[in-house]
Amino acid sequence: MKKVFLALIQSLLNVPAFRKLVKVFFWEFNKREQKIICKKISPKKEILRGPFKGIQYASFDSAGSSLLAKILGSYEDELHETIYSILNNNYSEIIDVGCAEGYYAVGFAKKTSAKKIYAYDTDKNAIALCMQNAQLNSAADKIIPGDFCSDQTLADFKFTAKGFIFSDCEGYERTLFNNKNLQNLGTCDMIIEMHHLVYPDIKEYLQNLFSGTHHILIIPSKLKSVDDYPELASVGQEYYRDSIISERDTRQKWMFLKAKS
Repeated sequence: MKKVFLALIQSLLNVPAFRKLVKVFFWEFNKREQKIICKKISPKKEILRGPFKGIQYASFDSAGSSLLAKILGSYEDELHETIYSILNNNYSEIIDVGCAEGYYAVGFAKKTSAKKIYAYDTDKNAIALCMQNAQLNSAADKIIPGDFCSDQTLADFKFTAKGFIFSDCEGYERTLFNNKNLQNLGTCDMIIEMHHLVYPDIKEYLQNLFSGTHHILIIPSKLKSVDDYPELASVGQEYYRDSIISERDTRQKWMFLKAKS
């Protein structure tokens, strides 16, 4: 019976609409607790560590992912080493697909020399939060918001020199990247979050697509412990548990693609 139940849950999680519903429920359930902790560790709403340290949030709100991890600076810290190297590159334009409230878009606007950051998200509230955060950090003039980034958008995009793309689009990456835009993206560096629960073969698909144009590095998720973040020592014991900074299934992986040309 247990195996049947787990198999049913797994099959449901492979349905994008159901997975999104679960994610929204989980987010709403944890929102209040996360705000309490964030107010204690960062009353000024500043990111406390990582490549975007010092960036401020306009409110204790985020879109679709963990507020606490972002304020704490533990959010996707598996990528920090790669992000630090990216900040030192002189990209002409940066495209953020699935920008949420602007953690990366505003961070890139403040920390890189790129003249324009194109921030896409189909959630209107996310775009509104992104622009609020951009305004607070004096970065609104560099960010161009958009609602939907399609494969044709990337095929037609006019890069003025070497571009960079950050993609976190909940499984849409299987459609977003294809032979239609491969040539236009041939000189771009990219980080693509791979959603294997939507497409189990997504890693192989992207490797086959980009192996001729890019050097490929797979970056895995890792388990995290509250003991690694001294900032959390000030919160109550009822919140002092590893699960408060758990962002995702540890099978999650990212692909870093560095253009060969």
